[in-house]
Amino acid sequence: MRDLRYAALREVAVGGPSHQVISCERTAAKSRGFHKADILLAEDEPGVRKLLTSALTKERYRIFQACDGLEAILLWRERKPIDLIIADVNMPGLVGPLLAEAIWVEEYTPVLYISGLPPEGLAARHIEDGRARFLAKPFQIDAFRKNVQELVESPRSFKAAH
Repeated sequence: MRDLRYAALREVAVGGPSHQVISCERTAAKSRGFHKADILLAEDEPGVRKLLTSALTKERYRIFQACDGLEAILLWRERKPIDLIIADVNMPGLVGPLLAEAIWVEEYTPVLYISGLPPEGLAARHIEDGRARFLAKPFQIDAFRKNVQELVESPRSFKAAH
């Protein structure tokens, strides 16, 4: 059933039939007891996903992993409310800025974009208007943790202010 929903979502988001469904292991890092926040991580590189998930679970965040933006939308629908979205700017299927736009239609959630390229277009506009932050790859894990902590702890006042 999930594969059919995913294929249908791919058709709608990409604008055509899906000939290949990108699949990745959909896992939530399990924390025992208390966790600080729920984070949706959309990253197409498995090694980067694993590294970031490991770093954040040590800080007691619960992580829901997606290998692209389309998978992230499905996870968000299943797991909302989500406290923070971490998204690679450039992913197959649905890029990070379009993932953010799709979610913001229903509710504002802070976004941390990560990419090896400077942000441009929609991602740059999100950063300029304060709806998102950007961290250039490669980054120091401490800088990553600091950005995550600040975004999770900051009040969600964007929607009320705009």
